[in-house]
Amino acid sequence: MPICARSGPVRFPSIRISSRHHPRIIVRQLASAAYLLILCSIFLLQAAAAQAAPTITLVSPNTGSTAGGSIVTITGTEFTGATVVRFGTSAATLVTVVNATTITARTPFRLTAGTVDVTVVAPTGTIVAANAFTYVPEAPPTVLLVAPLTGSTAGGTSVTITGTNFTGATAVSFGGVAATNVTVVNALTITATTPAHVAGLAGVSVTTPAGTGSGLGLFTYVQPPPLVVLATPPIGSTAAI
Repeated sequence: MPICARSGPVRFPSIRISSRHHPRIIVRQLASAAYLLILCSIFLLQAAAAQAAPTITLVSPNTGSTAGGSIVTITGTEFTGATVVRFGTSAATLVTVVNATTITARTPFRLTAGTVDVTVVAPTGTIVAANAFTYVPEAPPTVLLVAPLTGSTAGGTSVTITGTNFTGATAVSFGGVAATNVTVVNALTITATTPAHVAGLAGVSVTTPAGTGSGLGLFTYVQPPPLVVLATPPIGSTAAI
């Protein structure tokens, strides 16, 4: 049986000392036993460290929108090789094991607000930090600025809309008419193409899963100047009439 085992008793060779033994032999036997003890202790400590389960000490930030998308840093121990991070029962995305003590991840969408557990699954075990993250209701968008401020009643003007909480936007309208080519650049910026509309001021609305936000009179439709295609007759006198 090995001298150092992961389970069960640890046995060392028996040492018998009598007055007939030379002192050097006694010292050699004791040194050998001490050496074996040190080796065994190191082995057991390494084995215990290799089997240590992960721990979670901090989740930052510990709140985020139910829309998901928050980048969270999880601090703890024994994260090497971690494969899964969950918020509640939903798997996080963009999971990155920075090192043995740090993981970053993006929170998943959650239908309702509330507090959830955070789970890390690593090769040496699974750790659950109870009630470590709180989902808060997503705020509706706000529309603050449109650039440029004016465009043709024929539509087709490319505009940039600035505001807040644009993540997940599903629609943009000008005066109640849907815009086209809508692109959510980030939570603060949307680009779109204006639809045709009568001349005058028009409100701009952005719709997300959390609701609709509007900016009144942010865009002005102007009538384009008339386009002269043909004059008849094509020539005339220079004399005044």
